Order: sequence, then structure tokens, then C-alpha cells
Amino acid sequence: MNRIFTLSRLVVLMLSLFLSIGTSQTINFNLPCYLQSVTRTSALVSWEWTGPFESRLVYGNAEQYGDTVFCKKNIRNDIRLTDLKPGTRYYYNILVDDKLMLNPREEFSFFTAPGDKRENMVFAIIGDTRSGEESFQSDHEDVISAITQYTMPSFLLHTGDLVDVTEQEAWRAFFKIESPLMRQCPIYPVRGNSDGNREHFSSLFEIHGKDGWNAFSYGAVYTIILNISDRKPESYFQKTIGPDTKQYLWLKAELQSNARREHPFTVVMLFPPVFRPGEDVNPFLTGTLRPLFEKHQVDLVIGGSEHYFSFATENGVNYIVSGGGGASLNPPEAIKTKQVKFMQPAFHHVRATVHYPALTLEAVDNNGTVFFSHDVISRQARQQMPPNVSGERTITLFGSKECPDCQKLKQQVIPQVLEMFTGQGITFEFRDIDEDDAYQQYLGLETMSGGKKHSFPVVAIGKKLLSGEEITVLNLEVEIQKLQHVQQYEPEKSKSPMPVLLSIVVLLLIGAGIIFIYKSQRKKG
Repeated sequence: MNRIFTLSRLVVLMLSLFLSIGTSQTINFNLPCYLQSVTRTSALVSWEWTGPFESRLVYGNAEQYGDTVFCKKNIRNDIRLTDLKPGTRYYYNILVDDKLMLNPREEFSFFTAPGDKRENMVFAIIGDTRSGEESFQSDHEDVISAITQYTMPSFLLHTGDLVDVTEQEAWRAFFKIESPLMRQCPIYPVRGNSDGNREHFSSLFEIHGKDGWNAFSYGAVYTIILNISDRKPESYFQKTIGPDTKQYLWLKAELQSNARREHPFTVVMLFPPVFRPGEDVNPFLTGTLRPLFEKHQVDLVIGGSEHYFSFATENGVNYIVSGGGGASLNPPEAIKTKQVKFMQPAFHHVRATVHYPALTLEAVDNNGTVFFSHDVISRQARQQMPPNVSGERTITLFGSKECPDCQKLKQQVIPQVLEMFTGQGITFEFRDIDEDDAYQQYLGLETMSGGKKHSFPVVAIGKKLLSGEEITVLNLEVEIQKLQHVQQYEPEKSKSPMPVLLSIVVLLLIGAGIIFIYKSQRKKG
């Protein structure tokens, strides 16, 4: 009898335990909190639970929070915070049954966009993270760690191939690795070839929109995101971004919009590179998009797809490829495309620092070392620049006849630059600083350029003086292009008022003559 009672009791206990396990749910994140669409007055906080839960999002501009948003019983949550103050730091957390779900010791906060469109700020660029592939995860983690340690941007641009969707748990791996960054700054990605279908991508990232293209502004930067795949036949590009397509007409309208013109810098981001170091340049992109970028003076075009960093420039438009976010790197290759000036396979991120009128691009490896740097001058500033000092497009080298570096510049570097601008009226002169008139000319240029002291040899292009390591083929080319923009967009000189005054005098004399003749006729009558 006791054995039967004990056995029955054991069965009841086991059944109760089973039922309690089946009915209780452990509250866990499927995708951790991440930020999207941060503006001057709003922000979107997104996350996913492992099951449907009711929760509350608390936030405020102090760590004590203060405001609350009640969230419905959902798995997916996209909560937009509104009526925020520009340029202000906000803290946030999530409560379930009055329990904080985010560790307060970790940083869950963000800054709203600044109100001043010329305020200094920093953003970052990465690409090809492929978090779903286990061999790439440690490299991806190192890239994110480097961004948080050396840059900590206001927002993050991703050039595509975030994951490999054929790998299980790919998106969970991506969000887990990027969480230390994405919980503090919003992410704006393009969809790469490996990121899966448009509908699912759009459900994760609001910026992708229903069509896959969109635009947003943050401080000084107006960013246009396109939806184009890579390594496709020409018929695909004709259908996707051809001159009569919906996306091309939208892009053209964006570049002409007042909203875009109000911002000092315009950035266009797409997955395929416009220029690659090798000879495999996409003729459709260079033939269709490049002229549009040049016509509307786009400051920077960002591409992905390839696993390296590269920089190119053509007719005043700067192009970079950033794809060193964790996927295995491309091997080094010889640069065969004339527009490409630099290429290096490396795990990296690009730090973009706005300090008007310049946008400084720095390619930063995982040790914090900057292995490439370039200043992009805002199109607004280029249009407002005064004409160059001499009125001529001349490269002037100030140095000594006995200087070995001067001879190298005269015989190797400068001839290479002149060859790039053959037939465009670029001239070269050498001025020996041992001669008084040459030295006095240099001192005048030094004063006009701000008084900064330089060590010889010095190269002058317009008002710009370069010395030491600054004298490179790339820098000389960029300075010449700036002069071309100055001359192209220099306001027309006001017409002389003399012809107008002369016309008025002639009319007055004719009128006086008519009156004189009329009065004479009346007297005779």
C-alpha cells in the first residue's frame, strides 16, 4: 500500500514538474537591442524575444530614465522614440515584470543627430562581415572591437554582405557580435548578394524600405542608399538602374532635392564598386551612374562586395571600397584602373570625420593604425573658394638646384601628374629659393595660405602649399581637381555698367532732340 502511494505521489510530482516546464517561459533575446533611424528628434529601438512577451521601454537623458513606452505582447519590437532634443545623449532599458533586461553596467545609450549641419561628428564604414561563417567570426569581432575602441561613431554604414544566409544562425551571430556597437549607434546597411531576400532584410532594417533604396541625413551628411547587386549580366543592371527605371529616376530626384543641397556632404552607398583595381570595371555603372555623380557633385561614393580597402577619384568624385569586416580577404592585385590610387587587403573600418569644410577618410586596421587618409572637400566649400592666386593652373616647385628631393620631384613625380592632365592647360615651373624674387614669391604664398611654416622642397598649387610626405601624386592630383572645380563653379563676373549707362544717355539725347524739334515746329506754326 505504501509502495503504491509513494509511486502515485512520484508520478504526480513528475507530471507537475513537466507541466510547469511546459507552461513557463524563460525570457531571452533572440536578437539583442539595436538602434536605427536616429534623427534630431527621434530614434528607433529594435529587438526580438524568443517568444511573445509584454514589456516596457524606459528612456531619458539621464541614467534614471523618466519616460516609458508600453510594448505589446510581441516577439518583434520596433519602438520609435519621439520628441527628443537634438544633439542629446539618451539612455534606455527594457523592463519585463519590473525587471531590467539590459545590464546597466553595459552602455545602452545614443546621441540624437546635431541640429547644426556643420557640427563636427564621426561616422564609420564597414562591409563584408559574413557573421554566419564560423571562420570569419573572430575577425569580425576584432573589427567591431576596433571601432568601439578607436572611433565610436555617431552612425555606422555597412556596404553589404552582412551575413551568409546559407549558414544557420547567421543573423543571430551578426547581431551578437555587433551588439556592443549597434546598441549605441544606428546602423544603415545596403543589401549584398549574400544577405537573403529583400522582404526579410527590410524587416530587420527600416532604411531598406519597401523598394530597397532610401536616403537619410545626419548632421552634415546626406546619405543615399541604392539597391543593386553585383556580378550580374548587363540586362540586370539595365532593368535595375537603367536611365528609365524607377530607382534611377528616384536617385536623380534625390540629387536635385533641396534636402540634399542643404547638407555640406553627399554620400552615395551601393553594393557593387564603381571602380575596381583590376580591369573588371562594370561598364554600365561607369557609363550610367558616374556621369550622374559628377554632374551633381557627389562628394563620396561607397561600394562593397570586394574584401579589401581601395580609393579612387575621377573628375572630383571620390570612390572607396570597404569590405574588410571579417570575411576572408582578397589577395593583393596590381592596380590597372587609372582611377584607383590605392588598394590594400586588410581587416579594417573607415573612420569618417566631419570638420567642415573637410570630411577626413581614414582606413583603420584592427590595431588602430591608420594606413590610408584623404580629405574630401565639401562641394559647398569648393563653390565658395576664391580663384587661385595666379589665375593660372600651374604647379610651382620651390626648392634648390642642389636638393636631391627636388630633382626627384622634377624628374619623376610632377611629370607623372602632368601626364594625367595632358591637354588641360596644366603647366609646371621651378623656382630656385636661392634667388631673392623666388623666395619673396614663396613668402607671399606662405602668408596667403595661413602663415604655416614649411620645409623645402615646397609645391604650390593655387593657394595650397604641400611639403614633405604631403607631396604625392595623389595629393597633387586632388589639388589640381580642386582648382578645376573652382574655375568651373566660380561665379560669373558682373557685367560692366558702362554699356547700360551709355544706352540711357543715348535715349535721353534722342528724347531731348524730339522735344526740341516739336517745340520748334509749334513756334513756326
